[in-house]
Amino acid sequence: MGTMASLGRRRRLGVTTLQLLRALENGSRYGFDLMDVTGLASGTVYPCLGRLERDGYVASSWESVDDAGDAGRPRRRYYVLTPRGRTAMHQALAKLGLSPSTVASTDDDGTADGLAAALEPADASR
Repeated sequence: MGTMASLGRRRRLGVTTLQLLRALENGSRYGFDLMDVTGLASGTVYPCLGRLERDGYVASSWESVDDAGDAGRPRRRYYVLTPRGRTAMHQALAKLGLSPSTVASTDDDGTADGLAAALEPADASR
């Protein structure tokens, strides 16, 4: 988990961070799953997850070697949203005038564009 100093400060949550937190809240649990659901690249997802874990918004654990071996793949690191992360996400969405129930975590094509679209200006063509 994070240090006492990092747990004491509040991080401003941007669109990318909110997308990851929403995906975790909706059941996505490991890096590639989060990348698939959000459409974000690994170079965005993993550093963000590291910061979120350091700040106490997510917690992680590695699956067992046996489980990964039985599945014929490398071990996965599973992430879960902490109560602190859930509270921070809901507060950030409220500040943006959005509620978790009105911001879909995934669109029909399986990507998490709903949050980004909800935050776009009404006329993005200008």
